[in-house]
Amino acid sequence: MITLIKLKTDLSYLAMEVFCKVDSVTISRYVNRICYLLANHSGFHKTDNQYLIVDGTNVRVRSSNNDNYSGYKHHKNRKVQVIVDDHKRIIYVSKCYNGSIHDKKIWNKEYASVKHLFNKVILGDKGYAEGIGENQILFRPVKRNELEYKTNKVKTKSYNKYLSQIRVSVEHVFAQLKNFKIIQGIFPLKNIRFGEVFKAIAVVYNAILDTKL
Repeated sequence: MITLIKLKTDLSYLAMEVFCKVDSVTISRYVNRICYLLANHSGFHKTDNQYLIVDGTNVRVRSSNNDNYSGYKHHKNRKVQVIVDDHKRIIYVSKCYNGSIHDKKIWNKEYASVKHLFNKVILGDKGYAEGIGENQILFRPVKRNELEYKTNKVKTKSYNKYLSQIRVSVEHVFAQLKNFKIIQGIFPLKNIRFGEVFKAIAVVYNAILDTKL
């Protein structure tokens, strides 16, 4: 319960000491331990699905490492790649990467670890162009500068719209995850802990979702 309070509210450890009547150092140890256990829990598994959706998400961090700087976001961040199924259940969270690394590069690095999940197709955004498995198991919108778009705009616009309508569910998942204030704004803990904390939150999210399905 103490860990859930920290993840959900991002109260300072000193404030939690007053609220929970437990020493702040002890609370910190509890949170670290429970997050580690949750992150390494088998809360992600292959499901019976029609399709999967892949996307990356990030959080701002305090860091002196310029590799964390994202030219797209214009700030330093850490990021993870998430795969969800058609029921909005998280089935995979990648390792944590520097903010400067492109989504496609993360996909290629993680591909060997996740390819066993693909019993049908996986949908990505335009950032996954030329990723491993493209047009075989990985599908993404057609870009405007591609020949396919130029030769048949009506068909490709319809295709892109259809993919966008499906892929929006992963944004809904991210919105639910970011109800946990610890990953809103600037990450308050050491930036190297973001991946572990995010996985812990994902496990909690899945547990809540499972009670509704």
